[in-house]
Amino acid sequence: MTSNGEKGVYLLLLEAYGPLAVGRLGALTFSGWYVYVGSALGPGGLKRLERHFEYGKRANAPIRWHVDALLAAGALRGAIVGVTEERVECRLAKVLGEGLGQVFRGFGSSDCGCPTHLFGASSYENAMGEGWKAMGGLGLVADTFLPRPSV
Repeated sequence: MTSNGEKGVYLLLLEAYGPLAVGRLGALTFSGWYVYVGSALGPGGLKRLERHFEYGKRANAPIRWHVDALLAAGALRGAIVGVTEERVECRLAKVLGEGLGQVFRGFGSSDCGCPTHLFGASSYENAMGEGWKAMGGLGLVADTFLPRPSV
């Protein structure tokens, strides 16, 4: 992962299937590949990614955000990270939405005016390709992270 408290924006590449209760959004049904847009501008910066990668491995982990519910029920397959101190999360969601379909209105965007921060993809390759394209469209230097194998 990144170090030195770098801040930035990230895309989580997830695979999830089946019904899931997601906070005030209620019961949602997942069926495939998804890309979630998040930011890590607060204390610790991109170290937040470690929390996401470890979340599903912890029994009874508290669900604080919409993405926590998805992480608990699905599988995090990778992440694309862009280092920046600018607030570009919503711009990234807009660009990503042009290449991928919006999925659930209000998912991950209850604190902004975006329709959603979760997008559907047809495959892992589609999610990764559109993610890289979106990062590049904003001029962000990006890197990819894959989950550590379970031992």
